[in-house]
Amino acid sequence: MISVYLDNGILNYYQELKLPSLPLRKINGKKILKIPEKELTEIVAQFKKDKIKVGWLDLPFDYLLTADFETDKLSDIAKLFNVNHLFINLPKLIDFNAEKKLLIEVLKSLIRKFKQNKIKLSFHIDYQIDSAILAFIITEIKDLNLVFDAAKCAIFEKSISAYYRLLKNNIDIVVFYDVNEDNEPTLLGYGKAQTM
Repeated sequence: MISVYLDNGILNYYQELKLPSLPLRKINGKKILKIPEKELTEIVAQFKKDKIKVGWLDLPFDYLLTADFETDKLSDIAKLFNVNHLFINLPKLIDFNAEKKLLIEVLKSLIRKFKQNKIKLSFHIDYQIDSAILAFIITEIKDLNLVFDAAKCAIFEKSISAYYRLLKNNIDIVVFYDVNEDNEPTLLGYGKAQTM
């Protein structure tokens, strides 16, 4: 499926493009996790009225391995929007060597908890961490689903083809856009990511 993020002006573009569903990460420029529950309920009611179907939620936020992760809150938001696919970031690491066992435990636990709620979980790749860490993670967790973002890979001056080869069996979603030398979005194929 090909879809598009419509962070602003959702209704106009959604209807104009005749999309079957749309991924959602912001509403009127606000991250979904920052919107009060009452307001989210009103938004869902308006979406139903306007026949807007949300395909998946993209809730990127940073968290540490030792943080109290709000699995129930994220599951409740997914259920509110009637979606069964959720994207979140990989946890931030302070010291990989000291945290690698805990990292695997936390990731497996998250995947299991969301699976129990019938929600597929995919993780945004942190391109600031070494590719060897990603290799370790996917070796330990074969069913880890990843969101591959070639432009972010280019922004952090990583080899797009090397990351793709490393992660290809775990890539669930590919995000396509390109960036120029100033890391601003540009047309596909015309930026430094040279994504086609």
